[in-house]
Amino acid sequence: MYTILNPHISDFLADPVLYKYAKRRPLRKYSYLITEQIKQHSTVRVLINSATSGIIPMGVYIKLPYFLRLLFSKIEIKLWKKRNNFGPEVEVYYDSKYLKKKDVLIFFAYKNYKNGKALIKTAKEFEKSIMHLSHYHNDTSKLSSLVSQISNISLAADVDIAANKYFSHFFSWYKKPIFIMPFAVEDRFVVRKPWVDRKDKALSIGTFHFLEKDFENGKRPELIDFLTYSGQNTLHPLRREIFERKDELVAYIDCSNSPYIETKKSKSLFRLFTPTNLLAGQKKYFSFDIVEKFNDYKFVIVGEELASGLPGIGSFEALACGCVVLGDRSCYTGVESKNLILVDGLTVEKAIEKMKEINEAETYKCDMYDGHNYNKVITGLQKLSSYED
Repeated sequence: MYTILNPHISDFLADPVLYKYAKRRPLRKYSYLITEQIKQHSTVRVLINSATSGIIPMGVYIKLPYFLRLLFSKIEIKLWKKRNNFGPEVEVYYDSKYLKKKDVLIFFAYKNYKNGKALIKTAKEFEKSIMHLSHYHNDTSKLSSLVSQISNISLAADVDIAANKYFSHFFSWYKKPIFIMPFAVEDRFVVRKPWVDRKDKALSIGTFHFLEKDFENGKRPELIDFLTYSGQNTLHPLRREIFERKDELVAYIDCSNSPYIETKKSKSLFRLFTPTNLLAGQKKYFSFDIVEKFNDYKFVIVGEELASGLPGIGSFEALACGCVVLGDRSCYTGVESKNLILVDGLTVEKAIEKMKEINEAETYKCDMYDGHNYNKVITGLQKLSSYED
């Protein structure tokens, strides 16, 4: 069995405590790390090292004395378990010395890296540590320098990004294989309508950022590495381009992209003492039945994190709904599906050309996609305790 570090601080695995009050919809992109482990072993181990919080902003939290952080952690975990209907099957530890076996530790880069000393100390207590490179565009140099000090570290991502230029530049010291830890596709993503009965157009979906504006306004100093090295002004350039050209492209692409905008904080106590990103607005993105929407279209363009080499979860959700997904080949290394049409250097024009080609081929058959089997991922994690570097 593996141990998961601080699963309460984001929506990667389950619902964070404050999402209900902030009216945020959790994505639970890697929820199978909890559910599949419970299916196989009736329990999953969780370690809370009181180094970070999903409620209190990090700038405040890390300045608190340890006994207060421990107290807040216990309160937050109690609320977190209640929020997610977790019972004794989720075993919670606040000190690793109480773990009978410290084989594999799994954690996400997001937020955990901000308390570097605590993270290093915790990770080194295990035989193996796996860090998923979530949001690794933030403070990339700092993150790389930090995890390079963890000798037992293995890096994980949704796809194999070993050859990605951005990753290779900042993580040149890393020589092990990338452990593939893909997105979770919820069971609600299913085929409702035959592919031939759908619109011949593409649906473009997903949020995007105005990173250059945030950085220039002093809001996101952690973006300096990404902006300087990548030369990109957004994580998802194709999403932003389609949004900005939506009227021009309407004959071929229906745009459901929208800006990811942080909501201005009011003077209420709740908003003053909650992390800023918790209040980010994605109302338009979640304003429709995404499964129904996917089933209306033959094609979907999700638009990847091109510079960092990572796909979006929407690509796999669309595949599960029987759509043909048009993607950039560089962001899907190791992923195979007949309905995933990969293009080198995908552009709007190349996407339209591919759509026309497929629509004109009357013999094209859209196959079913199984994105719900995570046994091989869990098996791989369980084998890591005996893995020799």
